Amino acid sequence: MAEVVAIVNQKGGVGKTTVAINLAASLAYLGKKTLLIDTDPICDATMGLGFDRYNLGASLYEALVGKAEIANIIKPTGVRKLDFIPSSPLLAGADVELATLYEKNRYSRLKEILKNVRRKYDYIVIDCPPGMGLNVNVLSASDDVIIPSVCHYFSKQSLIEAYAAVRRIKNSFNKKLYVSGIVLNMYDPKFNINKEIEKEIREMFVNSRVYRTTLPRSNKIIESQKAGKTIVEYAPGTPAFDAYMSFAREVINNAKSEQN
Repeated sequence: MAEVVAIVNQKGGVGKTTVAINLAASLAYLGKKTLLIDTDPICDATMGLGFDRYNLGASLYEALVGKAEIANIIKPTGVRKLDFIPSSPLLAGADVELATLYEKNRYSRLKEILKNVRRKYDYIVIDCPPGMGLNVNVLSASDDVIIPSVCHYFSKQSLIEAYAAVRRIKNSFNKKLYVSGIVLNMYDPKFNINKEIEKEIREMFVNSRVYRTTLPRSNKIIESQKAGKTIVEYAPGTPAFDAYMSFAREVINNAKSEQN
């Protein structure tokens, strides 16, 4: 049965999509059968894997509103053991549409449709948009939350807000949901401010997990996005690749423990 991991932060610009794509690819590279799901109507993960968001056929939107079976929208990727469910711009209004179509179980719709595929995977990684909206559905369907952050002053406050949002969903919809960790993204040790804020975040969240691995700011990651490939495909053996391998191993080895 797959562990469902949501990559969440209400703040934009922290690299959620980059983390989701490359964590999923790294888990697959390490032998874990993995499904990546794009739930953002901007479709960055979809485009980041080389798909045309306007020429997809059925997407997550059609599965959510009952126009397609989820098994029929899963697509293979260039990474062995990694499958993908693309997003669509139509998801922008999906939470309102679900309220009309499903009423009482509108917040559990994603959880319901994932039941049919969870047994086929070791991990399901979900890339989330900023804000809440459809994220209520995502967090209701998830087991774990990973919160990406960058080492900027305002990001510390966004981490507090992200924790609070997860707690609200946990209390209302998903008692088993927990934050498995914070990962520091786009990290550059050449800048003293990065090291200072890293220290502050680790001290601030001393009772929560902050992953040992930091994910670097890297031109190879930017190039891989432009090429529509994961770091696993585009630049194996580079420092960015090594960092994601280390992060994926931490995720695999992270035993569940209630932290929030």
